[in-house]
Amino acid sequence: MRKRIICGIFLLIIIGLNMISLLININIKSSSCAPIDSYEILDFSGINVTQPSDLVLSVGNSTNSTISWTLTDEGPFDYLGEDSFTADTVGAEPSGWDVISDLNTETTIISEIDGHRMVANLSDGNFSGLTSMKDHFSNNQTTGTIEFYWQASTVIEPSDFIVSDDDNWIIYFASWSGEFIYWDGNGSHTICSITNDQWYHLRLNWTSGNFSGWEITIDGLTYGAGYAYGFFNPIIDGMDALEFSTSGNSSSYYNVYIDAVDYSWASGYYLNRNMDFISGSYAVFKNNTQQTNWQQWSNQTQVDYNVSGASLGVGIHNISLVFNDTTGQWYHDDVNVTVTGPAIEIPNIVSVVQDPSSPTYKDNVRITAHITDSIQIQSVYIETNDTVIGNLENRSMTLFSGTLQDGIWNYTFDNYSINKVILYRIFALNTQGKTNVSAQFSFGVFDTIDPTIVSVIQNPANLTRVEPVNVTTYITDNFEILMIQIESDYMGTWANYSMDLLSGSLQDGIWNFTFDAYPVNTTINYRIFATDVSGRTAASGFYTFSIFPIISWKVSPDLYFEIEIGQDRECPITFNFDNTGTTILLDLNFTITSLPANWSADQYSQVFTRLDPGENIEITFVITVSEEIEVFYHLIPINFSVTIYELGEKRSEIINVAVAGVKGPNFVIWIIVIFGSVTAIATTSFLYTRKRRRSSGDKKTPKALGSLKNQFLLDFPEGLMVVPTSLRNKINQIEGLTEAEKEFILQELMQLDEKEAELLIDGFKSSLND
Repeated sequence: MRKRIICGIFLLIIIGLNMISLLININIKSSSCAPIDSYEILDFSGINVTQPSDLVLSVGNSTNSTISWTLTDEGPFDYLGEDSFTADTVGAEPSGWDVISDLNTETTIISEIDGHRMVANLSDGNFSGLTSMKDHFSNNQTTGTIEFYWQASTVIEPSDFIVSDDDNWIIYFASWSGEFIYWDGNGSHTICSITNDQWYHLRLNWTSGNFSGWEITIDGLTYGAGYAYGFFNPIIDGMDALEFSTSGNSSSYYNVYIDAVDYSWASGYYLNRNMDFISGSYAVFKNNTQQTNWQQWSNQTQVDYNVSGASLGVGIHNISLVFNDTTGQWYHDDVNVTVTGPAIEIPNIVSVVQDPSSPTYKDNVRITAHITDSIQIQSVYIETNDTVIGNLENRSMTLFSGTLQDGIWNYTFDNYSINKVILYRIFALNTQGKTNVSAQFSFGVFDTIDPTIVSVIQNPANLTRVEPVNVTTYITDNFEILMIQIESDYMGTWANYSMDLLSGSLQDGIWNFTFDAYPVNTTINYRIFATDVSGRTAASGFYTFSIFPIISWKVSPDLYFEIEIGQDRECPITFNFDNTGTTILLDLNFTITSLPANWSADQYSQVFTRLDPGENIEITFVITVSEEIEVFYHLIPINFSVTIYELGEKRSEIINVAVAGVKGPNFVIWIIVIFGSVTAIATTSFLYTRKRRRSSGDKKTPKALGSLKNQFLLDFPEGLMVVPTSLRNKINQIEGLTEAEKEFILQELMQLDEKEAELLIDGFKSSLND
């Protein structure tokens, strides 16, 4: 094996800086992972390295030659685990463990034994004394796994293993008289035979509950499989400590060794993790420059690195494998590669072609460069100022056709700036590090035309009610529109709002904005701003709209009558309410404010959430009159309140309804008169009918009906008579009568009682049939 010391200080500094970064991040519990204090590269170690031969290559040969090293580390090794003692101090007690040592006993760290580095050593030379080391767990473990390595200089003397719960021994076994033995509640039991000075890998598994017990795997063989071994004492709330100890029966010294203790609840644990180890790291350097990433290696590793005369170039090149071991010592092995041949020429940039030569908006601009080289091209870049801030930037070109010695290279500008001169030039680099650069080229796309605002349309053009106002604008541009905004004061202050593309394209499109919530009793101003992709702008003139809302509603006056046969004392009061204004009415409330004594209504209030302009609703209250009265007439006030949506104001007024009627033993005649609301503008058309006569034996009725008629005549501009509905229907059923004839018959009937009226109608009908 041949090793050479690298004397160049430059290489030493580079290796040191790179290794500091690597070593800080290696995740093993070993002192070799701490940053090294010296960058000295040693030429001796216990690591064996194969000897690659020096090479002589031709610069014209691009065929790779492989340099191979084989690294072999025969130990001792730092085995992985939760506690491998690698960061402890030789001669000191194990860090983090509780140690007890009687006279002539001790527990300390030793540097290595039989292939294990940094090991805990329990040394016992006391016939009746002992030494022990105990580790406490942060959480109680009702199930779990513990792995460790154990070795003893004599297996005759006892060495105890205890897993405890609150200082109660739960798992208790030992090496004694050449055997592993365990104890449960029924005494001692042999596990297997063992020998002196041999490392054993032990793995304990336990569980609690219905199948509580434990098992042990020794060098891959499981004893007590299926948790068949019983506990020494019942488990309480989970294991919380592991203890190793001696208890020699002889005054002669004997030693017990412990290494790589690992727990299933430890961070990063996996089964048999403590069987693994890491030797160190390596990387390849070429002429004092690192060529490969740092790689971890263990036990035996082959490292291959390819070189060629074409890639190295004429000269003598040093290829060095740099590596370390777990002790933090650094080593290297060097190979000299001599490359012969003529001097290397720079790449030849034969031509640069731009397509199209004069691009327009959205044209992709393709740049192709024809480049040749006597060896081969390594990379081609295009340098350009096509960046956000205008700084120069290198971008890779791709080999479009041909070879690395004679090829066409391509780059495409597909999203370049507008109204800017784009500069570029070509850089070519060959595998020998020789470069060439082209002349500078340029292109640009410039916009000199502002967007055109062809039209602005407002719908509705003139507001008669509060409703959404849509503004559409037709805009064209020679490039593309970037954004359209409408500037308006409709929210109280001037601000810009985005318009949406309704139809068409960014070059020729219709844009829309909707004013869907705006103040009333004021003038809304707005105008349109158009901005294209090159930053050119256009603005429209100012437009306005306004709405001064009309608050108006109508309860149309009406008169109707109801005749109820029987003792039913209920009558519906029904009227229509129309929103005749231009505002939205919210929270409409109709409430009967008072009724005569002993009168009642099925409900006193009716509420409606919203009534838009032009809409109407029907309101009905069912009134029940007192049982005692016979002739009645009353004005019933209905309070109406509403909120005007556009103003946020509340309004109210009184709607009066006159209710009159006559209640007999077997019928009730109702006459309902709806007075128009205060804001209503209308006249009432009254229905003239004649009252129904009662039998001559009822003397109270004419007086009562006469009083009722007199009261109505005082309240209304014209008289009111009542005729039964049955008689009116009979008149309407007579075929061949004109409206004038029907009116004449009706006037005649007003002078007759009901029986006489029926006879008259029958006579008309009979004469017409003849």
